[in-house]
Amino acid sequence: MKIAIYISKMQVPTAGGGYTFMSTFLNALINSKSRHQFYVFYQAECSLLFNDSERVKFIRLGSQETHKRVLFWKIRKKKGLLKHFLEKYNIDVLYTLCPEYIDVDCPTFITVWDYGHKDIPYFPEVSANGIFKNRELMYKHIISKASKVIVGNLDAKIKTCNYYGLSEDKVFINSLPTPDYIFNTEADDKIIKNLNLTKNEFIFYPAQFWAHKNHIRIIKTIKILKERGINLKAVFSGSDKGNLNYLKQKVKEFDLEKEIVFAGFITKEQIIALYKNTLALVYASFLGPDNLPPLEAMALDCPVIVSDISGHRIQLKDNCIFFNPLDEKELAEKIISIKNNGYSKDLIKSGKELALIYSTENYLKNTIEMFDNFEPILECWRHV
Repeated sequence: MKIAIYISKMQVPTAGGGYTFMSTFLNALINSKSRHQFYVFYQAECSLLFNDSERVKFIRLGSQETHKRVLFWKIRKKKGLLKHFLEKYNIDVLYTLCPEYIDVDCPTFITVWDYGHKDIPYFPEVSANGIFKNRELMYKHIISKASKVIVGNLDAKIKTCNYYGLSEDKVFINSLPTPDYIFNTEADDKIIKNLNLTKNEFIFYPAQFWAHKNHIRIIKTIKILKERGINLKAVFSGSDKGNLNYLKQKVKEFDLEKEIVFAGFITKEQIIALYKNTLALVYASFLGPDNLPPLEAMALDCPVIVSDISGHRIQLKDNCIFFNPLDEKELAEKIISIKNNGYSKDLIKSGKELALIYSTENYLKNTIEMFDNFEPILECWRHV
């Protein structure tokens, strides 16, 4: 089969989990031995970080060089740039690694990361300035027409069927993989000294500064700990998505400038160093159904405290500590328990086993099998 992968906006490292997932998947695909031929159509202003392989070809859309090859302007306007290239390369199916607004004639396989606009519509990043309306229109369009909708776990599958009236057989579960960089990158321990940190005397939260990431709960938790005479820092890493100034104001209001560390965007090597030196990863987000940092931490034998939402329960099972993301007092008690009594060796062991099960190899294998199973349908009208 000739399979197109469409990426309307190639992610960059500062994009966080989206970049991590896409780069992990594409690297694995390049090195795979699949019998299918893949064509990655992408739009990007920056240089691509990937090279073609025998079975994977990268084609940039929107560049001047590409436009010169696309006949002339009227054809681009009438048919669309993507449709033109799908026909040019005789593509059988189109696959997206994230929700993309597409209108094509071939069968589509759509990856949906979350339903934030339906699950937590009160957060501005999924509702304000027409975002809810536009996102809902896109989801209705692409999901209703998709041959398969790919989601991370059962929580997302149930929501896909309930929100958009799909039958269960149209929804394919493929759990997000633990990023490969976790296993093959050396820690840059200099960040511990540079941020004036001490091993096991801080908690770590790598997350973009969106409101739904719930940094405020951790800030209020640190305030409680300080009032109780417990000295502990919180390290936040990630790019600002509009909520950083508010959080800095709260830190100043609570007199926590010394306890809260805003590390900004940091490298993979620095992330690994923080995982290996922190008392625990605290992942406070209100949005699932699955997230990568808990898997990263588990793979490195790092204690994990995670918000108790349905998606996390399904993704992580009983391999970590859960807390109510609305209750800073409960979170404070969970942290104190780890600080005083340590973290269960059984959770460390089972968490690492889970992180290894959610491998990139398995994710890619499941993806290829999904296309293999669709091939008998496609051959009803196409040579494959």
